[in-house]
Amino acid sequence: MCNINKGRLNGCANSIGGIETIYIFNFVDYRKFQIETNGNTLVQYPPTNVFKYDLRADANTFSVDVEESDTGRSYNQNANFVLKVLRKDAHEINALINKRIGCIVVNRLGQTQIMGLYNGVIVKSVKGTTGGSRNSFNGYNIELSAKETTTPFYIDDLEDAGFIPMIPTIDSYLLQENGDYLLQENAFKIIL
Repeated sequence: MCNINKGRLNGCANSIGGIETIYIFNFVDYRKFQIETNGNTLVQYPPTNVFKYDLRADANTFSVDVEESDTGRSYNQNANFVLKVLRKDAHEINALINKRIGCIVVNRLGQTQIMGLYNGVIVKSVKGTTGGSRNSFNGYNIELSAKETTTPFYIDDLEDAGFIPMIPTIDSYLLQENGDYLLQENAFKIIL
Protein backbone atom coordinates (compact mmCIF):
# COMPACT_ATOMS: atom_id res chain seq x y z
CA MET A 1 0.00 0.00 0.00
CA CYS A 2 1.23 3.45 -0.87
CA ASN A 3 0.20 6.44 1.24
CA ILE A 4 0.01 9.54 -0.89
CA ASN A 5 -0.11 12.66 1.27
CA LYS A 6 1.09 15.50 -0.94
CA GLY A 7 0.22 16.96 -4.32
CA ARG A 8 2.14 19.22 -6.69
CA LEU A 9 1.02 22.38 -8.42
CA ASN A 10 2.44 23.72 -11.66
CA GLY A 11 5.18 26.17 -10.84
CA CYS A 12 6.23 29.18 -12.85
CA ALA A 13 7.40 28.64 -16.42
CA ASN A 14 11.14 28.70 -15.73
CA SER A 15 11.80 25.00 -16.30
CA ILE A 16 14.56 25.40 -18.90
CA GLY A 17 16.18 22.04 -19.56
CA GLY A 18 19.79 21.05 -20.12
CA ILE A 19 23.20 21.36 -18.52
CA GLU A 20 25.25 24.53 -18.92
CA THR A 21 28.45 23.52 -17.05
CA ILE A 22 30.11 20.41 -15.71
CA TYR A 23 33.04 20.05 -13.36
CA ILE A 24 35.15 16.89 -13.55
CA PHE A 25 37.58 15.76 -10.88
CA ASN A 26 39.63 12.77 -9.80
CA PHE A 27 37.39 10.54 -7.72
CA VAL A 28 38.70 9.51 -4.31
CA ASP A 29 36.84 6.83 -2.35
CA TYR A 30 36.40 8.86 0.85
CA ARG A 31 34.84 7.33 3.92
CA LYS A 32 31.29 8.47 4.63
CA PHE A 33 32.31 10.36 7.79
CA GLN A 34 34.56 12.58 5.64
CA ILE A 35 31.57 13.79 3.61
CA GLU A 36 28.93 15.91 5.33
CA THR A 37 25.36 16.17 4.04
CA ASN A 38 22.22 17.84 5.35
CA GLY A 39 19.04 16.41 3.87
CA ASN A 40 19.63 16.35 0.11
CA THR A 41 22.41 18.99 0.19
CA LEU A 42 26.14 18.30 0.20
CA VAL A 43 27.57 20.57 2.90
CA GLN A 44 31.24 19.55 3.09
CA TYR A 45 33.57 17.49 0.91
CA PRO A 46 37.34 17.10 1.38
CA PRO A 47 39.24 19.84 -0.54
CA THR A 48 39.21 18.86 -4.22
CA ASN A 49 40.32 20.56 -7.45
CA VAL A 50 37.54 20.48 -10.05
CA PHE A 51 37.99 21.26 -13.75
CA LYS A 52 35.33 23.35 -15.46
CA TYR A 53 33.83 22.59 -18.88
CA ASP A 54 31.37 25.08 -20.36
CA LEU A 55 28.76 23.38 -22.51
CA ARG A 56 27.29 25.30 -25.42
CA ALA A 57 25.36 22.60 -27.31
CA ASP A 58 21.72 21.69 -26.70
CA ALA A 59 22.26 17.93 -26.33
CA ASN A 60 23.54 18.12 -22.72
CA THR A 61 21.34 16.12 -20.37
CA PHE A 62 21.29 14.79 -16.81
CA SER A 63 18.75 12.22 -15.64
CA VAL A 64 18.04 10.07 -12.60
CA ASP A 65 16.13 6.77 -12.80
CA VAL A 66 14.88 5.11 -9.61
CA GLU A 67 15.13 1.34 -9.52
CA GLU A 68 13.71 -1.02 -6.89
CA SER A 69 15.15 -4.53 -6.51
CA ASP A 70 15.68 -7.24 -3.88
CA THR A 71 18.78 -5.40 -2.64
CA GLY A 72 16.87 -2.12 -2.16
CA ARG A 73 16.39 1.13 -3.97
CA SER A 74 19.06 2.56 -6.25
CA TYR A 75 19.35 5.74 -8.27
CA ASN A 76 20.87 5.45 -11.73
CA GLN A 77 22.40 8.81 -12.61
CA ASN A 78 23.23 9.49 -16.26
CA ALA A 79 24.74 12.49 -17.99
CA ASN A 80 25.37 13.02 -21.68
CA PHE A 81 27.27 16.07 -22.78
CA VAL A 82 28.80 17.54 -25.88
CA LEU A 83 32.17 19.27 -26.13
CA LYS A 84 32.36 21.24 -29.35
CA VAL A 85 35.43 21.17 -31.61
CA LEU A 86 38.01 18.40 -31.85
CA ARG A 87 41.32 19.65 -30.48
CA LYS A 88 44.79 18.42 -29.69
CA ASP A 89 43.54 17.36 -26.23
CA ALA A 90 41.90 14.27 -27.76
CA HIS A 91 44.27 11.91 -25.95
CA GLU A 92 43.21 13.38 -22.58
CA ILE A 93 39.51 13.12 -23.38
CA ASN A 94 39.81 9.60 -24.84
CA ALA A 95 41.77 8.51 -21.73
CA LEU A 96 38.60 9.08 -19.68
CA ILE A 97 36.90 5.95 -21.08
CA ASN A 98 36.02 3.43 -18.34
CA LYS A 99 37.63 5.63 -15.68
CA ARG A 100 35.96 6.34 -12.35
CA ILE A 101 35.76 10.11 -11.95
CA GLY A 102 33.75 12.65 -10.01
CA CYS A 103 31.29 14.94 -11.78
CA ILE A 104 29.30 18.00 -10.78
CA VAL A 105 26.57 19.25 -13.12
CA VAL A 106 25.09 22.76 -13.23
CA ASN A 107 21.77 22.98 -15.05
CA ARG A 108 20.47 26.01 -16.93
CA LEU A 109 18.48 27.09 -13.87
CA GLY A 110 21.71 27.38 -11.89
CA GLN A 111 21.10 24.31 -9.73
CA THR A 112 24.25 22.33 -8.93
CA GLN A 113 24.25 18.58 -8.24
CA ILE A 114 26.98 16.02 -7.72
CA MET A 115 26.84 12.66 -9.50
CA GLY A 116 28.14 9.49 -7.87
CA LEU A 117 29.00 11.08 -4.55
CA TYR A 118 29.94 7.82 -2.79
CA ASN A 119 30.63 5.42 -5.68
CA GLY A 120 32.03 7.67 -8.41
CA VAL A 121 31.04 8.09 -12.03
CA ILE A 122 32.03 5.78 -14.90
CA VAL A 123 32.77 7.26 -18.32
CA LYS A 124 30.81 4.85 -20.52
CA SER A 125 31.43 6.38 -23.93
CA VAL A 126 33.62 8.97 -25.65
CA LYS A 127 32.81 9.58 -29.32
CA GLY A 128 34.70 12.12 -31.41
CA THR A 129 33.43 13.21 -34.81
CA THR A 130 34.41 15.77 -37.42
CA GLY A 131 31.06 15.73 -39.19
CA GLY A 132 30.45 15.41 -42.91
CA SER A 133 29.70 18.97 -43.98
CA ARG A 134 30.37 22.56 -42.95
CA ASN A 135 27.34 22.77 -40.71
CA SER A 136 27.82 19.29 -39.15
CA PHE A 137 28.78 18.80 -35.53
CA ASN A 138 32.51 18.69 -34.79
CA GLY A 139 33.47 17.54 -31.28
CA TYR A 140 32.90 14.89 -28.63
CA ASN A 141 29.81 13.16 -27.26
CA ILE A 142 30.54 11.85 -23.76
CA GLU A 143 28.30 9.57 -21.71
CA LEU A 144 28.60 9.23 -17.91
CA SER A 145 26.88 6.81 -15.54
CA ALA A 146 26.68 6.43 -11.76
CA LYS A 147 24.69 4.26 -9.37
CA GLU A 148 23.98 5.35 -5.79
CA THR A 149 21.63 4.44 -2.95
CA THR A 150 20.63 8.11 -2.62
CA THR A 151 19.47 10.80 -5.01
CA PRO A 152 22.13 13.17 -6.35
CA PHE A 153 22.92 15.78 -3.71
CA TYR A 154 22.58 19.51 -4.39
CA ILE A 155 25.46 21.89 -3.72
CA ASP A 156 24.66 25.45 -2.64
CA ASP A 157 28.20 26.82 -3.15
CA LEU A 158 31.08 24.87 -4.70
CA GLU A 159 33.87 26.55 -2.77
CA ASP A 160 32.06 26.45 0.59
CA ALA A 161 31.53 22.72 0.08
CA GLY A 162 35.28 22.15 -0.50
CA PHE A 163 35.58 22.25 -4.30
CA ILE A 164 38.26 24.44 -5.86
CA PRO A 165 37.32 25.39 -9.46
CA MET A 166 40.30 25.28 -11.83
CA ILE A 167 39.59 27.59 -14.75
CA PRO A 168 41.28 26.55 -18.04
CA THR A 169 44.24 28.73 -18.87
CA ILE A 170 44.75 30.37 -22.20
CA ASP A 171 48.35 30.99 -23.21
CA SER A 172 49.17 34.66 -23.71
CA TYR A 173 51.58 35.37 -26.53
CA LEU A 174 53.86 38.33 -27.11
CA LEU A 175 52.48 40.53 -29.92
CA GLN A 176 54.07 43.09 -32.22
CA GLU A 177 52.66 46.61 -32.43
CA ASN A 178 50.59 45.64 -35.49
CA GLY A 179 48.97 42.74 -33.59
CA ASP A 180 50.93 39.92 -35.27
CA TYR A 181 52.58 37.28 -33.12
CA LEU A 182 56.24 37.81 -32.30
CA LEU A 183 57.90 34.60 -33.46
CA GLN A 184 61.14 32.81 -32.60
CA GLU A 185 63.56 31.76 -35.34
CA ASN A 186 61.85 28.36 -35.48
CA ALA A 187 58.46 30.09 -36.08
CA PHE A 188 57.10 29.23 -32.62
CA LYS A 189 55.10 31.90 -30.80
CA ILE A 190 56.69 33.48 -27.71
CA ILE A 191 54.60 32.86 -24.59
CA LEU A 192 54.43 35.67 -22.01
